[in-house]
Amino acid sequence: MTPQDARQLLSQFLPQAVLLLGPGSWKLGAELGQLYGLTETITALDAAAARQLRDQAQFMPARPPAVYLARLDGSTPAAQNMLLKLLEEPPAWTRFILTATREPLPTIVSRCQVVPLTAEPEARDGDSRARGQVAVAVKAARNGSQLLLTQALKGWGAEHSQVLQDWAYEAAAGRWRLFDPGFAPGVSQLEALALLELLVKYAGSKLGPVVALAEVFSPQ
Repeated sequence: MTPQDARQLLSQFLPQAVLLLGPGSWKLGAELGQLYGLTETITALDAAAARQLRDQAQFMPARPPAVYLARLDGSTPAAQNMLLKLLEEPPAWTRFILTATREPLPTIVSRCQVVPLTAEPEARDGDSRARGQVAVAVKAARNGSQLLLTQALKGWGAEHSQVLQDWAYEAAAGRWRLFDPGFAPGVSQLEALALLELLVKYAGSKLGPVVALAEVFSPQ
């Protein structure tokens, strides 16, 4: 699955030991770690780091889930082997996010829920144009500019509505994948959720997405 699909899946539930395997695994692991309250990050799993992770996780007092993120790329079989018992019998309060671009030891794989990742599809020129046009609409709505909002409606189609809906999901989850981060600070989670509700209400209407933007972001 793509990192985006995996992100949506794992943002709802994080297994006790998950292995993100493939391109973009480390970036996704870091995002999930931040989402769930990262306790420790290991960017290079050598023997010393593996020993420290094992000891820290085993002997930490019970607490709300402790989340450990470790990159396995470049780690030796000996270092990986140090984690086997920990992954087989993890303390109840721990969560482990392991990432690798290539498959690690089979014994590691067998002890984790594996999420295989594929590369995100490259955006086509038409996709880029749609994102640009929707970005103009979002900015116009946030600034309360009805003139710019009306202009953004010209040529609005199903691809624009889909981009806007995807962006609303990202905003509601606190991520900003589709647009420049400059669009993000003025949008609250409640506004993003309200936008999603209105987009569903106006499904199938050409005017719907722009009306939804205006209703959510217009100055009170």
